[in-house]
Amino acid sequence: MRKYFLLSAIAMLATTTANATTDYAEVTARAKIEVANSVECTDLDWGTIVVKQNNQEFTLDAYDPSKSQTEVISYDNNKGESSCSGIGGNGSYNLPDSLTLTSDNGGNPLTLHLYRDSFEDGFFLLGSSLTVPANVKTGNYEAHFTVSFTY
Repeated sequence: MRKYFLLSAIAMLATTTANATTDYAEVTARAKIEVANSVECTDLDWGTIVVKQNNQEFTLDAYDPSKSQTEVISYDNNKGESSCSGIGGNGSYNLPDSLTLTSDNGGNPLTLHLYRDSFEDGFFLLGSSLTVPANVKTGNYEAHFTVSFTY
């Protein structure tokens, strides 16, 4: 009886394997590569900004230095613009609307707002405005970003 039980179990296993179904799929993999040309841009360097102690939040604009805020004692390098050259032709650009500049001393961050000022073939200007928070701390504030141009 054991012998028949064992034979029937083996037969059942063999039948299960013989009736197995296999599914398959064919997959296509693709990649498109574009090589970016190098573009040169100058840094957006606002220089040294001296503010009053316990200052209120204020904004400086690269193209309107007459909007000097009462919180600012002085700033020595109003270069809140960047010039980029090496563009291959007319097209569209991609850059962030704003950046958060963080400090090396942990102070509240500054906000840099970016905008494209002008464009000519092979050259364009980026303008910016800088928002300084209330009670800002002394420090070096910095951020990095990428500008891309498609034509």
